[in-house]
Amino acid sequence: MFKRMTTSLTRPPLAVFFMKDSWVRVILYLFMIPLWITIPTLINLSINPGMNVSRYENMIKAISSHLMVEDAVIEAGVLSYETAAKTTFEYFTIYLGEQTLTRETLNFVFKEDRIILHASGIEIGYRTYESLGLLEFDFSNKEEANVRVLASAIKQMYDAQRNIHAMDIFLAYFLGLFDYVMIVLFMSFLMMVFTSSVQLPYMYRLKLSVYLSTIYIISYLIFILFKLPGLDFISIGLVSFYHIWAYRSMKVIPNGGMV
Repeated sequence: MFKRMTTSLTRPPLAVFFMKDSWVRVILYLFMIPLWITIPTLINLSINPGMNVSRYENMIKAISSHLMVEDAVIEAGVLSYETAAKTTFEYFTIYLGEQTLTRETLNFVFKEDRIILHASGIEIGYRTYESLGLLEFDFSNKEEANVRVLASAIKQMYDAQRNIHAMDIFLAYFLGLFDYVMIVLFMSFLMMVFTSSVQLPYMYRLKLSVYLSTIYIISYLIFILFKLPGLDFISIGLVSFYHIWAYRSMKVIPNGGMV
């Protein structure tokens, strides 16, 4: 696998020799390459295992917009409210009071005397208001300092949950895999349309795109590591260049073969 990756990155025209790989090998490669995308997440978690600043600020904005409601207070560590509320940020939802929970997000739920964390309908952790320093809290007070008190309490609970860190890694991998598959499908179709002079079955084109699209994952990884996400369009350009380079290097020989 490593040889196929390095060849695809450094000598794209030679990737044509991998077109006859078994589908088992190609699919294994397809699932392996996006693992590189998880490196920035792993680095961030090793340096700062808690909630990062960007996510914390997103949470504060979400809380301030939709969770600070009238007639909801925590007194002596017990929540009372008249109207339920909820807010969402990234792949989290925060619920104030009894509501139907979504399975598509991780859910922080404010109950009578505690905050419970749910994932896919399963309780995976909880903290009492007392343990979070929320013995007294007024949801109707929308001042930033008050909002940050609530956000800090949720952050405490977040930081204590190792399951969330695993979710971050899985999400990074899944999004990388999704982008990779979309690029492979798009480029293989594009090459079929614009390089029709190259007589090549679509399945071979698809396999070839799996290898030639490796550059997308690696270049995207580099831009993320150097905190240059705005340059990810260059990754698309590199993928296109690699495909054109590989296809233009193909030569049809008289017996119908190809080199």
